[in-house]
Amino acid sequence: MAREGVRFVNACEVEDALRADHLRRALEAAGIAGMVHQRLGGTASALTDGLTRPWWEVRVPEPELGRARAIIGAELQALDTFAAEDAAAAEDEAAPQEPGASTSNSA
Repeated sequence: MAREGVRFVNACEVEDALRADHLRRALEAAGIAGMVHQRLGGTASALTDGLTRPWWEVRVPEPELGRARAIIGAELQALDTFAAEDAAAAEDEAAPQEPGASTSNSA
């Protein structure tokens, strides 16, 4: 866990709090203290700096940054895979069924 005097650094940025919290929990399961930080700013900051960045930062102790980024990369890849599978399943469900086609998956 975190020790006094350890500097926390930004390991990644994500667009929503749920994804940030998922990553924090994955890091903690691996023994890395993580914290989620909401970036401050608003419409005016997006207009003045010209850049829009994700709102949530996942921070870790600086000595754990390399290991944390590897874990985060794997977790983000898994989340993207699940999202793609969910989208494909939703498309299959929404596709029109042929008349007389069975909708059950019994074997």
